[in-house]
Amino acid sequence: MNSDSDVECSLSGYLYAIKKILSWKIPTLILGGGGYNFPDTARLWTKITALTIEEVKGKKITLSSEIPEHSYFSRYGPDFELDINYFPHKNHNKSVDNSIKKHHHRLLEQLCNYADLNKIVYDYDMVCKLYNLTDNT
Repeated sequence: MNSDSDVECSLSGYLYAIKKILSWKIPTLILGGGGYNFPDTARLWTKITALTIEEVKGKKITLSSEIPEHSYFSRYGPDFELDINYFPHKNHNKSVDNSIKKHHHRLLEQLCNYADLNKIVYDYDMVCKLYNLTDNT
């Protein structure tokens, strides 16, 4: 999310991606994750959970726009609402493209390890070319 340091993505971007994946109608495991801004992470996963229930079970989930009072309520200020305000910021520390390539490379390595363990034959160089990856990424 925009409050995390590596990759900027809006709430609508996350929801679009989840909806797209769920539209494939294949078994899907959605795992929650952390973030640098815990209230925004909780907001995000609340919206993702509601969307997932709607898409998979066909049940409309109506979420209140106001955060209910609880022990961490003060962290959700100043507006105390479910929506996440997205303000893009320039990331001075890392190039987003470089960060994405590193993630692609890491995922490719994990896929290759999986393929090796399961004796699946693949052409590593062709896969790298297909995804525009190089070994020095």
